[in-house]
Formats: sequence, structure tokens, C-alpha cells
Amino acid sequence: MPALPVVAVVYDLGSAGPTDVLRAARGLCIPLFVYDRASGVPEGVLDLLAGLDDTLDVTGWSTQRVAEELRRRDVAGIVTFAEYQIRRTAELADLLALPYQDTATARRLTDKARQREALAAARVDTTRTAVLDTVADVATALSTVGLPAVLKPAVGGSSRNCFLVTTADQCARTAARLLDGVEDQLVLEEYLVGAPQESWGDYVSVECLTVEGGHVPIAVTGKLPLSATGFKETGMFVPAELDPELSAEIERLAVAALGALGLRTGLTHTEIKLTPEGPRLIEVNGRLGGHVADLVRRAGGPDLVRLALRAALGTVTPPRRAEWDRVSFQYFVLPPDGATTVHDVHGVAEVRALPGVTKVELADLPRTLPAVADGVSSRLGTVYGAVANHTQLRFLSRLVGERLRPAVDPEVTR
Repeated sequence: MPALPVVAVVYDLGSAGPTDVLRAARGLCIPLFVYDRASGVPEGVLDLLAGLDDTLDVTGWSTQRVAEELRRRDVAGIVTFAEYQIRRTAELADLLALPYQDTATARRLTDKARQREALAAARVDTTRTAVLDTVADVATALSTVGLPAVLKPAVGGSSRNCFLVTTADQCARTAARLLDGVEDQLVLEEYLVGAPQESWGDYVSVECLTVEGGHVPIAVTGKLPLSATGFKETGMFVPAELDPELSAEIERLAVAALGALGLRTGLTHTEIKLTPEGPRLIEVNGRLGGHVADLVRRAGGPDLVRLALRAALGTVTPPRRAEWDRVSFQYFVLPPDGATTVHDVHGVAEVRALPGVTKVELADLPRTLPAVADGVSSRLGTVYGAVANHTQLRFLSRLVGERLRPAVDPEVTR
């Protein structure tokens, strides 16, 4: 039997962990995890990586040195599932002549300002946008974008440091705090007002597979409503509940965006707002979306992590359109606004006993919440499950929300 090809997985926290990748790679390839200890990956994950047979610790290495080592190991493909490794993966792919996005496309995928410019130039998107390098740019940006607006980092993910601003003073104060702290550049964008939805969030995401520049939608993921403040996700499900005409329009928009950005290969995650005027682009991410692989697989769809590995090898063919036989979901457990410490989550046993719930995972408690939390770092846990249809999901998601009760300081009225 011929030896399996090696695929370099440029690792960081992202949409697929080591266990996910190893499972998906069985019989297909040998994943070589390339990681940097300075990237902020938790020690427990680093210890797991260090204990695997096929890993490469590149802490302190230049991109050129990493490429030389990967060439020596006869790597046949390269991929990342992490937002913050897309640019480095593109640079390595270019040096190794492997299938991936070119470096210019990787920059457009990870820089929100450049992405909006490319989408506008292709007449795919008309969202008003301005860049802020200093607080002095606020007045000019507001004159271009108007209010209300969304202020967020030019480079980032998971709704980290993403804020709705409704006054010029709030915009200036928020920009000053962010630029004086962890952000080098900000983007101010027109706030897209969603169309009222009866049960679900007013946005969806589209996973697409690109093969030699052709873009194929794989799944449209529905969302539970965002948290009352901020942009924290409360849950998602596959498939989304959409009428066929709207679903087709959403998929066409996602495909047009990928063409405008110059995608060549691999999986992408495109977020789309459902507005009264029709679907509008939120952003395109150049990798598999977080949580989506689990949802698609449990709803009867293809293994997206395996598809990403096949794309890295240049051996992928688009799968046939999934015929969803159930609705899979993840419900995110969040602390109430204003809480600083979480001691426990009550009602977990009741939720685990609900029909349709397959698993409840909780973070280590008690815990102090981060001062600036995104939708991921503030989560207390996740409820996993699957039901027969969207009607059942509506009922079940309400029950889960009613029965899970975080015990927090200071006490917050629900």
C-alpha cells in the first residue's frame, strides 16, 4: 500500500481541533500540525500537539525556514482552520507551490477594509465603510458612514471588540479605548438593519467549497437571535429555515463575493444579513466556519474537515447537495449582561433530560469573565442536539433558555 500524503495543518485556535482533523484524515492523509507557541494557544492544547507523532514546533522560525522544513518533509498540501493563520498559510503555500489562496487574496480575506474595497469594486457590496488609524479619523469616518454604525478591528474574528455605536461621542470613546489598547486599525461600517424574524436571528452563514475557482454552496446555517447587547451569538443550526427563493438569492450573493475576492480553492464561511431590502454581506472568512462541521455532519451532510483536507491535496470534487434528514443545533450558554463572575449553571440536569438534547458541555466554573469578551470567550457552555424539524427546535430552544440559570456576581435580573 502506498504511503499516505502529508498535509501541513497550520494550527491555531479555530474551527477544527487536532481530534477533528485526525478523525477526518483517516485513510486520506497524514496531518502534520505546524504550530507556534507564541500564538496564544492554551497550554493544554499545546501539550496535546507536542504529544502527537506528526507535529512541527516553529516557535521563533521565519516563514522561509518553515517552508524549507515542510519541503524537506515532502508535504503535499497545506491548510488552516484558523483566522489568524490564513496569511501565513498563503505565504507558505506560495513558497511551496501548493494549492491555496494567493497572498493578495489572503490579505483581502483577513483585512476587513480591503475586503470591502474589493467587494465594492466588483459591485457585489455597497456597505459604507471607513478606516480609522487614529481617533482623529473619527469625524471623517462618521461623515462617510453615518450612524448607527459598527466599529470593529480591521483584522479579527469571533466578534472580538466589535461594537454598535449610536453617537459620535460613543464612537470616539470606543475608538480611543481600542486603539490605545490591542488594536492597530479599526473599521467603521454602516449598520445593516435586519428584517424582523419570528424565531431566528436576522442573519445566516454560507459554507462554500471552491475548486479551481468554481464556488459551490454546501450548507446554509441558521442562527438563534444575537444577545440583547453586543454581537454575541447564542446558537446556530443546520439547515437554516428559508424559503427556496431566498435561499437561492443568499447562495448567489455568497458565490459572487468569493469571485470578487479571488478565491481559488478550499472552504469559506460567508456571513449574510437578512434585511428588508434583501440579503447583504456581513463578511467573508477564508476558512471553515466555527462549529459548522459538527452541525453539518450531524444533520446528514458531508464531513467538511475532510473536504478541506481533500482541497489541500487538490483531489476534491464537490459533493452532491445534502438532503438534510434532521435539524442539528448548538445552543450557547451565556452569562447575563453585567455579570463579572460565574459560580455555577443551574438546570443542567433538566436540560440533559430533554428529548433532542444529546450533550451539554460546561466551561470550568467558577470563573471570572474577561473584561472585554467576544462571543466565544464569554461562553459558559454549549448544548448539542438534533430534532426532526424547525418547529421542534423553536420549542426546545425556548425550554433550554428558560431552564439554564447561571449563578453570577453581581446578581442580575433575567
